[in-house]
Amino acid sequence: IYTPTEDLLNYQLLARLESKSAYYQATPIGNTEVDAPPGSGLPTAGTPIPQNTLIPSLSVIPSSTITPTITPTPSIIYWTPMTNANAPSARSGMAYAWTGTKLFVFGGSGSENFHDGGLYNLTSNSWAPVSTTNAPANINSIDYQSVWTGTKVIVWGDRYSTEGGMYDPSTDSWVSGGTASTGAATARFNHTTIWTGTKMIVWGGNDQNNGALKTGALFDPTTGTNGAWTPMSTSPLAIRMGHSAVWTGTNMIIWGGVYGPYYNDGALYNPSTDQWTLISNVNAPTPRTQHVAIWTGHKMIIWGGRDSNGLALQDGAMYDQVLNTWTPMSTTNAPVGASSS
Repeated sequence: IYTPTEDLLNYQLLARLESKSAYYQATPIGNTEVDAPPGSGLPTAGTPIPQNTLIPSLSVIPSSTITPTITPTPSIIYWTPMTNANAPSARSGMAYAWTGTKLFVFGGSGSENFHDGGLYNLTSNSWAPVSTTNAPANINSIDYQSVWTGTKVIVWGDRYSTEGGMYDPSTDSWVSGGTASTGAATARFNHTTIWTGTKMIVWGGNDQNNGALKTGALFDPTTGTNGAWTPMSTSPLAIRMGHSAVWTGTNMIIWGGVYGPYYNDGALYNPSTDQWTLISNVNAPTPRTQHVAIWTGHKMIIWGGRDSNGLALQDGAMYDQVLNTWTPMSTTNAPVGASSS
């Protein structure tokens, strides 16, 4: 398959394998200037062709010494049932994380507060129990938040204690002693946690008296046996919960939330300098909580949530960190209004 580059004179050579339900799209394996004779199946040089045009004559595609990386991209969206054999009991409010190969689930509540969990293997469609030896034994396991470090899952959060745990799925074991407590963020729930690539950042949420917080801390799991905490400078944002947090590669962005007033403001936090910077709210989404926030690699997208009247929202906007600007999202064909609870 040839795809035109921006100058429309060169074409990216890719490989594409097709089946009835999916195709496998490769990374580019090189640019080749097209100068093909009539009838060869390729357009003449300088002639734009539609994106993803299939070339009928493979013999005219130049050879390449680069081997493409081919990854599956479903062309038809479909669901595959997950087994519930050996799965954890029905629950909500649990900690969860994707390890790259398995889904980790721990804690939560149902008929009781649970202190167990499971690992789901996508390839084999099977569950295995998570060891509970040395696991955090917090009473309020519905307050757990978790991040994946690349080698371990860090579970942390409780409205009454600063106890946490580090779980290694490769050995099905928890680090004895959990996470360090010296310098840890104060006990809390409804907080956000993100992974920067080297540290976990905990921020905001509610304290044990249901008051809101505007403080946080960074946790480095590689320092010592049980990691180490570093307090963060105080945020310029008001106290809140129900906010969102994303990691941009250099900064954490906190946005929205509620504690009394509903907010549509936010700030950047740079962990390398321990500095906060307020972001623009011109054209930002309306104040909300329980919204969805994701980082695309260039922009933060905010969508949905609930407003001060409890109404589920059906709109959002995109925030550009470099330009410090918001762009409203189209609502044409958007899903119905929704929030995280």
